[in-house]
Order: sequence, then structure tokens, then C-alpha cells
Amino acid sequence: MISPEIPDTIWPCFAMTREVNDIVHGVIKLPHPLTDVIDTAEFQRLRHLQQLGVGARVYPSANHTRFEHSLGVGYLAGKMVGKLMRRQPELGITEVDRLCVSLAGLCHDLGHGPFSHLFDQFVLQRKPNSKWTHEFGSIQMFDLLLENNPDVNHTLRTILTDRDFIFIKECIYGPLDDGNGTDKKGEYRYKGRPIDKSFLYDIVSNKHDGLDVDRFDYMLRDSLLSGVAITFNKLGLKRLLSMARVFYSELDGCRRICYAEKAKTELEAVGSTRFHLHKVLYQHKTARACELIVVELLAAADDVLRFEGKDKKMYRMSEAVEDMQAYYRLDDSVLRTIENSTDDRLKEAKRLLADLNRRRIPHLIGMTMFTSDCLPTDDVIAQRIAERSDGAFQPSDLIVNSTYVHRGMGRVNPLECVLVYSDHKDVRANRTVHPLSSDHFRGEIPTDFGVRYLWVFCPSHKDDAFKKVAYEAFKHWCTNLSLTPIKRALSANTNAVLPAKRPRTNLDKIFD
Repeated sequence: MISPEIPDTIWPCFAMTREVNDIVHGVIKLPHPLTDVIDTAEFQRLRHLQQLGVGARVYPSANHTRFEHSLGVGYLAGKMVGKLMRRQPELGITEVDRLCVSLAGLCHDLGHGPFSHLFDQFVLQRKPNSKWTHEFGSIQMFDLLLENNPDVNHTLRTILTDRDFIFIKECIYGPLDDGNGTDKKGEYRYKGRPIDKSFLYDIVSNKHDGLDVDRFDYMLRDSLLSGVAITFNKLGLKRLLSMARVFYSELDGCRRICYAEKAKTELEAVGSTRFHLHKVLYQHKTARACELIVVELLAAADDVLRFEGKDKKMYRMSEAVEDMQAYYRLDDSVLRTIENSTDDRLKEAKRLLADLNRRRIPHLIGMTMFTSDCLPTDDVIAQRIAERSDGAFQPSDLIVNSTYVHRGMGRVNPLECVLVYSDHKDVRANRTVHPLSSDHFRGEIPTDFGVRYLWVFCPSHKDDAFKKVAYEAFKHWCTNLSLTPIKRALSANTNAVLPAKRPRTNLDKIFD
């Protein structure tokens, strides 16, 4: 990862590299400053955080963790900066810039809690006014890593300045002086690098068009290990990295990473792959049902479990985000802690965990999709569905859950956010950049770029008679709003009486 023109004697710690055999990118090389960070307890904690949360309960081979994903992002970040350095030396990218962006990629997920994004839902449920995000947690955990490992801190500070550390955190979170990490329009608020290097902020977390190495890695990795086929692939990634160039954008008033027009197929594949993975993998109905159980389980254990922070102060799980020393102790092993506990106060949490392991999870009544933002909250929807049951059940008998799925930029066509340049030989001397027009994809792209999925579940102990009544009420509610109920539950009652005669089954066909 070191440019050949930079002698190793400038930074002796760069002379050593570690080779890692990665299932997605093959053999990757990580330089010594990165390996120092990797070999800390704070980073090794990522080995105990599954990338897909409870997704492995639906896709058993998707057992990969945040650890290998972070290695992949750190590698791709350094690789992308290196390619820009070689192609466009006029940009003035330095090896320090490259190291900072690589460190940001490596540490961008340090702030995740148990079961990844599921823990964010848990914190928000327990503390509705909390503004905490795992991105902010990542820069806090990075600070803890440096504090708890003075040797690593010393090694990095022989190379990096205070401004470089600000740059690393901004690559992960955004402008540090803004609580929500957003940039005010027309005002450059980053402190780590001047505006002529603004493009470096788009490598790990791209807020302009969503094309960043974090997304590239998780799409390839999650697809490979879950077995879900996608259109974006390693060849598409290689093509995008080879066609990335930096140009000044009049529209944004800064330099941005742009791509060749002829890479439009790969650019479209990124957005469609993100949507497909959410639809098939991340928002799978059974995974959503498992998440509901786990969130309820964590809430039941929240008042019992304590985690030690600084000065030996004890914190609940939902409070651990206030002290990174306590938060560091939180990972997926919390379920085993609950299971092995003899504390009677965890009786309810242990019951829910047993339900999860026995797959006694909420059953799907029905689901629908809509594009309007005018629908009420999930609790109000449950109440209105119950009103159409003529008193057959109460709103508390239903579990309504919804989420918004899009192609990377909300309701906006992500392709129109991408800046492209022409690689034709006649214009190479005077290249200009422009957004991709929808005319490039006429007939190929959808009319809606985001949709809200809404699921209606019921507790697992409800019988088929209840499900039938609940589905009819749900169907009535959908019809009044011109929505289409897409799915209803089949019988999942393991105690149901089987028919006296069953058709003979050829087992060879099942196991073929």
C-alpha cells in the first residue's frame, strides 16, 4: 500500500505489511500502522458482532462479522486513494492522506453494538430522544482505542498530526461541529482537509451519490456469504475503481469523484443491488420477526444487566452508549450471558430467547408496500386495522413494523446524483463533468426509487382462525387506502393435528 517513490525510511513502521487472505478481495496487504490498530482489543471486538445481525437465522452461511468487513473497507479505501494518486498526481494526494483514509475505512464500524443496526433500534426504543448513532459511536470508540493503547497512539502520532486525526473522524462521521453530521448547503465545514481535497471525504462515506467503498464491500460480502445473487460484482468494482477520476464540480463548488460515462451499467448496478439486498436479505420477513423478538429480549434484560464503565460506574445496555468503556463490553455474546444467568429477574428475557431458538417468532399476517409519506405511525395503523375487525381483536394483538427501502439516495434517482465525464478521445483535452441523465436508462429504471415496506405480525401462539380474521381486517384497511396486501400467513402451528392420510413423499426429490 506504499507508493514506490516514497522511501520506507521516512516512516519505518511502513516497512512491514501483513497479508490477509480475504474471501472477497483475495490476498490483501495491510501496512504496519493499520495492523497496530487491528491488534487492539477495541478492534478485535468486531469479531463478536455479526454483520447481518440476526440475518444468519435465515441465511445460515451469512455468519460473517464486522471484523472482516472493516478489513475489506480499509483495504479498498487505501486502494482507491492509491489509484487516484497514480492517475492524477496534480491532486497533491500524500501518503498521509492515504493512511488517514485507510484508517477511516478500517475504523468506520467500531461504534456498532450487538447485532449491528438492530442495537440502534433498541437504543431508540428505550431512549426516544437519543441522537446517538453508530457513526458517532465509531469516533468515540476510536478515541477509546487510542486512550487504552498508548503504544498505538504513539506510533500513529509519529506520523499524524491532530488535524489528521480530525480528518479521520470526519471521514467516518462528517463535520464534527454539526451534531447530525450534515453539511450546510454552500458552506464547507470540514476542518481536517481543505476544500481542494474535499473528494477524499467521499471515499469511505459518500454523501453526494452513495458510491463509497463501504457500500462496495458490504454488497459483495453479504451477497457472497448469504448466497443471494446480485448484479454488482467484483468485475464491476474493478471497472468503477479504474474509471474513477477527480474533477471540479460547478454544481457543488468543490472537487468530486466522477466516473466515465461508459461505466453507467456498473453505476446502475450499485443502486439496484442495494435495493435487491434490502428486499431479499436485510428486510426478509423472518429476519424482521427475529429482530422484533431480540429487541424485546434486550429490553427485558435492560433493567437487570449492568456493564462497567470508567470509574467503575455501572450502566444499563441502553445507557452504555454514554460511556465507551462500558460500551466496549457489549457484543453479540449478550445472548449467552442471558441464557447462562441464574438471575430470576431475567426470566422473561430467557423465555424470549428460548422462543427465538425454537423459532417461535411472530407470524406474518400480511404485508404491503407504499410510496406515500402520509401514513400514520405503526401504532396508529395497528389501531385502525383492529377497528376493522368488529372487536375480534385488540391493537395489542398485532405487531406493525415498517421500514423505508431505497437505492441509496432516498426518493431521488441515485444515478442523477453521480457526476460523469466523457472518455472520448476528442474531448479528453477539455473534459467537463455532468450528472447522469435518466435518458441514459430510459425503460431500465423504476418510476419510484424508494418504497416503504409494512409488515403486520401476530404473536406465535395465535391460531389460524385469528390469522384469518386479522388478515381480512388488514386487507380491508389496505383496500381503503388503495394498497395491495401482498402476503398472508400460512399455518405455522407445530401442534396442529395432521390429516389422517398424507400423500406419500419421495424423499429423493427433497434431497436432490
